[in-house]
Amino acid sequence: MNVKVEFVKNEKDLTERLSNNGDGKPSLIIFDLNNANAKPLTLIPKLKSKLKKGTSIIGFLSHVQGDLKQKAHEVGCDMVLAALRFLAEPATVAAQTWRNRAGS
Repeated sequence: MNVKVEFVKNEKDLTERLSNNGDGKPSLIIFDLNNANAKPLTLIPKLKSKLKKGTSIIGFLSHVQGDLKQKAHEVGCDMVLAALRFLAEPATVAAQTWRNRAGS
């Protein structure tokens, strides 16, 4: 896969990257749903509104955080995975995301 990967730590960094990217928008954004600095439950709906279709958002968390998983789906996270699954199978998760996008 020829994929450009960038890491950001907070909303300000992400906003700057998106602004510097011009019309090109990311295909995929991945959140650690436990990262308080990123404020994912606040940021995800903003991103969904701004980026519209074409950008998938995946969140990962501990497998015991059912309430957080539900909240992430409610605010617009396309896929929420247990961190262990995400870390064990990143290529599978990425491929599934791209297949889902192609079908939409």
